[in-house]
Amino acid sequence: QHLKDFELLIKVLGLAISFLVSVLKIVCLTLHRDQLFDLQMSLEVAFSKDLKDPELRPILLSPLLTYYRPSLAFSLIAYTLCTLYAIVPIIVIILQLIHGASVIKYILPFATSYPWSISPSNKWSFLILYFFEIYMGTCMTTVAASVDALFGYYIFQISGQLRTLSH
Repeated sequence: QHLKDFELLIKVLGLAISFLVSVLKIVCLTLHRDQLFDLQMSLEVAFSKDLKDPELRPILLSPLLTYYRPSLAFSLIAYTLCTLYAIVPIIVIILQLIHGASVIKYILPFATSYPWSISPSNKWSFLILYFFEIYMGTCMTTVAASVDALFGYYIFQISGQLRTLSH
């Protein structure tokens, strides 16, 4: 009995940490919005000026794939996982219907536990919780992918500036 509770605790703890990391990223971006805006403006001005110079352009753009590929890979993996989390409950329900189950067991995308049960007679509570969890998962995925890509972009611009300065 307690082993199942421990397994649920571990699963929920992983999701809670992921959620808290996303919230922390949003809070940090909000608190330091002005400094990030200043950084972006100063990098953009210098980067655009150097990009117009045909001699500096190859030096400036040479590390592009170094930052583009990991960011793209992380985004694709994150959105693929989010999609899989959304699809698995639907597939389980369809398989139950195909096999002629008299009582459909509704599972949610994430390993969560609520104080109420999701009974087969109450499809609306399942749908509401399902869409809520999918919405939260999509928000967490979007925040994680976009913030990591943003900082990768800043690093790309800074390293490009350092390369042009050393040229």
